[in-house]
Amino acid sequence: MVGKDCTIFSWNIRGAASREVKQYLRDLLFDTMRKYWESLGFLPVHIVEAQGHSGGLWCLASSHCISCYSLVEAFDQAVTVEVRSATLSWVGTDVYASPVPSSRELCWHYLVGLRQRISQPWMIVGDFNDSLLSSDQRGGVFSQTRANLFAGMIHDCSFIPLHTIGLRFSWVRRFHSDHSPVLVRCGGRHVFRGARPFRFEAAWLSHSEYEQVVASAWVPQENLTANPRTVQEHSLVFNREVFGDILRRKHTLEARIRGVQLRLDKVDSASLSLLHDQLPVELHHTLAQEELLWFQKSREQEAMFGGRNTRYFHTKISFGGGATKSYLSPSPLPLEEGRYPCPMLSQAHGLQIVAEVTPQEFWEAVSTMGSFKAPSPDGFQPIFFKSFWHIVGDSAYKVVREAFATGSFDGAISETLVALIPKVDVPTYFRELRPISLCNVMYKIITKVLVLRLRTCLQEIVGPLQSSFIPERGTSDNAIILQEVAHFMMSKKRRSRNVLFKLDLEKAYDQVSWSFLRSTLVEFGFPLSTVDLIMHCATSSSVTLLWNGNRLPAFSATRGLRQGDPLSPYLFVLCLKRLAHSLMLEENNSPT
Repeated sequence: MVGKDCTIFSWNIRGAASREVKQYLRDLLFDTMRKYWESLGFLPVHIVEAQGHSGGLWCLASSHCISCYSLVEAFDQAVTVEVRSATLSWVGTDVYASPVPSSRELCWHYLVGLRQRISQPWMIVGDFNDSLLSSDQRGGVFSQTRANLFAGMIHDCSFIPLHTIGLRFSWVRRFHSDHSPVLVRCGGRHVFRGARPFRFEAAWLSHSEYEQVVASAWVPQENLTANPRTVQEHSLVFNREVFGDILRRKHTLEARIRGVQLRLDKVDSASLSLLHDQLPVELHHTLAQEELLWFQKSREQEAMFGGRNTRYFHTKISFGGGATKSYLSPSPLPLEEGRYPCPMLSQAHGLQIVAEVTPQEFWEAVSTMGSFKAPSPDGFQPIFFKSFWHIVGDSAYKVVREAFATGSFDGAISETLVALIPKVDVPTYFRELRPISLCNVMYKIITKVLVLRLRTCLQEIVGPLQSSFIPERGTSDNAIILQEVAHFMMSKKRRSRNVLFKLDLEKAYDQVSWSFLRSTLVEFGFPLSTVDLIMHCATSSSVTLLWNGNRLPAFSATRGLRQGDPLSPYLFVLCLKRLAHSLMLEENNSPT
């Protein structure tokens, strides 16, 4: 059968060759399914292959926590695994009981025997293909005999039914599928959460009236901290009274389509036929909004709950300056100013850094930002500024231009919201939490413009041995240089006259002294207005922890660089350059 978008082939193969072909197709399907789940971040704990056209169980775990699961034992209708955490362990059994009654009884006997072998807390979930009461099923023939056998297994295993919410039946013909998934949440005790902070919903952009909401709320004469608050208030009213709940609207449309289809099966109505053509168009638009909603949430989850050891967390979102250790440890003494003369920034580059910000330069900083980065403290993402640039652009440009002219800006712009993400299941120490810093988009625009200007002059003052964040240099260069140095030192003639040592910069971003940073900028010859602006970016931030949905009282840092700030890597490179320059001069001036 050949359709517009797909082709389905059907054939009948007999004899010995058919077994080989069928086995090949089964292997191909198995590999395809495995690759599909691995692409979603899931790895198999255990797999029971299907027998013929039915059966089969796949027990999967997230690749980030695959080590927390181990197989206990497997049966052709059930897979049992042990789940471990820092404080407890329990056993879970996934069941797919056979649709054949005689085979299903074997599963009940197996589960009763399994109960005798388990001493830990035990949870069982899955498709049992049986019902306890006639009211537990819709359609089909209810068998009291099979129900009694099912009830006997539940009694012998001492099972207690879990409280459920949502749809009553898990196998009912629905809009896209006749199966409804079952989700079991193992969240422990209920944790009270406060009011959810405002989050800009990108799906609002698809509504024709939302642009007018932003235009009426955004007053060009107001300051940039008051305008977002007004947009927040108007957006919440718009969402409640006009836009509505996407998921609820989708379910309503699906129910209306089913109702119209059932009605058209009985009567021939022109108005119903017209409605039948209109409703799928509305549903398609709603599904596109839902897709954007989940995409935005997935990007947020990627930022908040991504891999534990990815480059993203190491270089972009770990919070600097907020660690308890940074506040309590004594400040390091800065190097003496003027003792080790540093390379100086040229006058041409100095004038380029302090020049007035142009509209083209400003837009370049905005357009290169990721549209769906983790939301800032005011709840807006770069997609908001990009979409309504014709409304908010002039006000934002004015703030950035004044910041470069005066060396300061409203402290509310540099407000930082910190979310604490557990590294372990049950954290007990601060070091077991990952602080994620979220900066306002306007603050990032200011520092992004600074970065674009600093990148052009870093090669002038940063030596060739420093490769990170310098244009046209790669971190792999360091490994090559190290190998060459080690090879030179290991030569027989000079082996006794060389020393190789490594500096371990633990929590280096957290430990940067602000006085050292300022003196470094002055030593390199940066214009004073630029030094004031950079120090204002580093020191003016107020930090607020987000705890169970509530914002805790704000506090101020006393040192450190925020790794979520686009400017921080470049400032750290300059500090490293000054340290390296001082070490080299000290080594050259030391007696041989």
